[in-house]
Amino acid sequence: MMVRSASVVLNRLRATWFGSVLAVAWLAFLTLVPWVRHCIGIAAVKGGQGGIFCSWTPALTNPTGLGLFLLLVFVAIIVTAPLVFPSRPVLLLVGLGSAAIVVALIVISLDFDRYLALSRLGLNLTNEARSVFLVLLPVSVVWIVTGFRRRGRVRRVASG
Repeated sequence: MMVRSASVVLNRLRATWFGSVLAVAWLAFLTLVPWVRHCIGIAAVKGGQGGIFCSWTPALTNPTGLGLFLLLVFVAIIVTAPLVFPSRPVLLLVGLGSAAIVVALIVISLDFDRYLALSRLGLNLTNEARSVFLVLLPVSVVWIVTGFRRRGRVRRVASG
């Protein structure tokens, strides 16, 4: 029984071009993988230690509270919906919806007042975080293309 369900999930992942796996990898890269370098220069007092000290952090630094919850719900929906309902309308809805949300978040975060509001929610969208949000757009395109591709495959099977 377990092998059969794993086979079904793998077939659905293949049918959707592994878009759900890409979305989970995107979330991990955004919140867990330290790739942004932050350096601080400290002037030394006489006899003290000084210099440039650097650290590495994830793109989304310290996601907390409601913002983190909404981000996790967003990713959970775009990951599970194509796997549970692999139909053309769902794939197109997830692709277009996720692309619209990502573009809206990037545009909203460019305004300073709205950026502060997002920061108060727990989403500090720095320039690096915006760059990682742009990486989700190709994942959205995968679902959109898959949705159109599934339609073409259904037509070919029906006409053949």
